[in-house]
Amino acid sequence: MLCYVKDAKGIRLWIAKRSMQKQTYPGMLDCAAAGALSAGESPRSAMILEATEEASIEREIIEDGMRYVGAISYFHMKGSSIALSEGSSTAVLLPEVEYLYELQLDEGIVRPKDSEVEDFRLWNVDQVLDTLGRGMFKPNSAVVAIDHFIRHGVISPETEPMYEEIIIPFPTANWSI
Repeated sequence: MLCYVKDAKGIRLWIAKRSMQKQTYPGMLDCAAAGALSAGESPRSAMILEATEEASIEREIIEDGMRYVGAISYFHMKGSSIALSEGSSTAVLLPEVEYLYELQLDEGIVRPKDSEVEDFRLWNVDQVLDTLGRGMFKPNSAVVAIDHFIRHGVISPETEPMYEEIIIPFPTANWSI
């Protein structure tokens, strides 16, 4: 879930810095709240639980304001872990789905509650785009932030020369020929 503030200063996102003690992607930047689904759990209930546990957001605020805004599916490439023959290996492609939620908040609501998040930063669009470009975001959180910027008109064909490559990540036919 991306939490954001929209006011006279524009759109600003609440960005989490993952704890250095996290097993995966320690110290990287992340969405305000995220987590895996347990068997039989709905994405909405999982998000409510994660946002209260990780970001100290009151349940009532989440339930009243959280919006489901879609899903992203992609393949995550995990490093060389399958040996094909002696001395050679291959990467594993893992399908993933991200259920996307947004919550518009006031400035002073998001703060760490558990040990998974080191701190939260309220960053403007330029700060987020800069750190995305420098690879400082956890990969699956980077795509969520990019999707948010596309939906809110920050990234568009007019502002991004590679817009089509972003929204259509697989090669397609060139019909202009």
